[in-house]
Amino acid sequence: MEIEAPPVDLPQPGNGTGMGILSGIGAIVSILAMLTGGVPPAGIVGVVSSTAIIEYGAAVVAVGIGIPAVPATVYVTLLGVTLMLFLFAALDTLADRSTTVRRLVGRAQRRAATIDRFRRWGPVALCLGVMVVGFYVCVPVAWLFGWPRYRSIIALSLGFFIGTATTAALSAGLLSTL
Repeated sequence: MEIEAPPVDLPQPGNGTGMGILSGIGAIVSILAMLTGGVPPAGIVGVVSSTAIIEYGAAVVAVGIGIPAVPATVYVTLLGVTLMLFLFAALDTLADRSTTVRRLVGRAQRRAATIDRFRRWGPVALCLGVMVVGFYVCVPVAWLFGWPRYRSIIALSLGFFIGTATTAALSAGLLSTL
């Protein structure tokens, strides 16, 4: 007996625009938050670039340049969520422009839709996955399998926040003992 897959929502043209706008707003809010928090411009460049490169490990850089652990967690989390939104926008734009990518996404989503546990628990697993493999892997996985966008973003953000808060707290504690 063959299991029938539920209908799949393929990425629709123009989906990347909304996420792109949100990621732009997120970048502005992140930088303004750091400016109002008294972070010098060189520190802002350091935190932004380290977030893009080492993800939640940027909390070590933020604490190392003198930002207290709690504000460092907020800044790095804002930047991380901004990068996640940007990745979703970039992937949506890619699917918008390529029929090959749309077909690949359709096949992946149809296959994933037939596995109930995968469909139900996949977005929840993102919370843990982002701490292990990072958002450069988890965002494309969530996008490829068509998991609910906002549930995925919330799970990714929560996992990223937990990783950032833990890293900032450990960094602050280690640096205070040195």
